[in-house]
Formats: sequence, C-alpha cells, structure tokens
Amino acid sequence: MTRRVTPILDHRDAERVFRELMNRRPAYLPEWTPGEGQPEWALLRIFARYMHAVIERLNEAPDKNLLAFLDMLGVNLIPAQAARAPVVFKPLPNFGNGQVAARTRLGAQVSGQSEPLVFETDSAIALAAARLVELKTLWPTRDEYADHTSEWAGRRPFTLFENRRPVPHEFYIAHETLLAFAGKSTVEIEFELSTPGREPLAILGVLGWSGVVVREFDSADESASQDGTHGLTRSGVITLRAECGQSEKTTVNGIEAFWVRGRLSRPLPPDPARVLAEIDRTRIRTAIDRELSQWISSEQKISGDLVVQHMLVLKERRKRAASQV
Repeated sequence: MTRRVTPILDHRDAERVFRELMNRRPAYLPEWTPGEGQPEWALLRIFARYMHAVIERLNEAPDKNLLAFLDMLGVNLIPAQAARAPVVFKPLPNFGNGQVAARTRLGAQVSGQSEPLVFETDSAIALAAARLVELKTLWPTRDEYADHTSEWAGRRPFTLFENRRPVPHEFYIAHETLLAFAGKSTVEIEFELSTPGREPLAILGVLGWSGVVVREFDSADESASQDGTHGLTRSGVITLRAECGQSEKTTVNGIEAFWVRGRLSRPLPPDPARVLAEIDRTRIRTAIDRELSQWISSEQKISGDLVVQHMLVLKERRKRAASQV
C-alpha cells in the first residue's frame, strides 16, 4: 500500500516572498528605495513573515478538508496508545527452561537521552534452553516444504518457501529376525485396520536398505510385489518379494535394527473430507528361498588308485514364524 502524501500548494518561504516584493517594487513604486536597517525594509520583512504564515495555513487545507470528509463519514482517529516494540530475551549459558513474568520492566537506550525508555512486557514469555538446529517452511496446501537450515546457520539471506520439495510420507517397520533376510525372499506384512481409508493411498513401495532389491507393485504379475490392502482402504497383506541383496542394520530415529520403509508417490495435501487409515495390528511373515549344497561322498575303489565320489545337492525353503505387533 502506497502512503498518501499531502500536496504542497505553495512552496515559498518568508525569504522568497521578501525577494519577490523587492523585485516587483520598481514596477509599482520606482521612487521608493528602502535600504537595509530602515523602517521600510523592516515593514517588508514583517509583511513577508505574515505571507509565509498564510501560505502554511493554505498548505494545510488539503489535510483539513480530508479530516472534515472523514468526520462526515464517521471515521475517527485511533485513540492514543502506548508504544510497542519486539524484544528478544537470551537465556544465560547453562541456564535451564524458565519464564519471564508479565509486566516485567526493561529499558531501551535512546540516543540523545540520558535516561532509558522504559517498557513492560504484555504477557508472560517462556524461555527455552533448547537451541534452534533446523529452520524449515511448510506450504500445507501444496504438501511441500523448504529447508533453510544451512542459510540460517551460515547467517546468509534466504527467501521463505523458496526451493520447495515434496513432503515425504513414510512408515517404518523394524524386526531383529524377520527382516534380516538375504537373497530371494518374501516378506508378508499384514495390516489389520481399525479405520479403513476412504480413498486408496498411492504407495510407491516398501523398500529395504543396503542393497536389497524389492520388486515393484504389479497386480498383474504374481511374482511381483502385491498390495492386498488396496492403498490401506481395507485390511489385508502387503507382499514384498526381494530377488537379491542382503539386509543390514540401519539407524532410524536413533534405533538400530533391520527396517523396511513404505513411501507415498503422490502429495497428500490437507483435506477435511479425507479419512486416513488407522492401523490396529500388524503381523510379519518371512519366507527365504535358499539353496544349500552339501557334499555326501563315499569312496569306492574299483581298481588301483581310481576313486568314485557321489555328490548330493539339497534345496531347502525356510519360512520364519510370524511376528505380531
């Protein structure tokens, strides 16, 4: 909004009015030659001062007319209020959480004044001993956020909501035994919902770490991963099939374990009409296909130094017990 500036109707001051009177004098009174210090000179000075006073009142006419117009509309001036200013409190080192009581007095040093300008806090203020370590801005309607932590830590200027990225929507499941799989494996995660979702969620996949390759969801391919919950709109089983790789322990939120992670592929902006699923119980089952080779040999001498050995290759499919959470 542009601030309104009152127009100046006449820019002349007393000195300029006096010079104009002296310049016009020959045309009206050529025989009158007032000199500095004479009564005629003083009379012109007095007249110039009166003219300047009239010009000042004339320049105030627009504001006066505006006030009269606003008064006619019933718009009044805002009553006088106490001055307000933002104040930053910094706790002392090694100081715990605390509070600044309401109406706490503090002073502000003003240049040119020996006494400080005294203020009072409007309300109580909480002091936290915790330090700010991350600075992010969130755009809920677009389900996006921006991370300004590096700029803030380096004291560099930045623009809020710039360089946004999608907000990740993920869920994590950990188990020390059932998710410690390797090679060709099948993990079944059964979700029992207390409240089904109204619309299916676009689950991109449930993935492991450390080189485990999990096949993408494909309802037309029985050998691929399957989502039996239809995006958590019903109770069912999410089947994950890994072709190769070996899971290793990963630290998530300070917890070291074997993990799998599910992630949505589309944004999830807030919607009052949306009903999200609530999970009541989760079960995990793991099946590992592993080829075990075992040599079973028997020596049989036929003649001389000739020895015959027999080899038997065994295949075993192991299924680990289910875990319930």
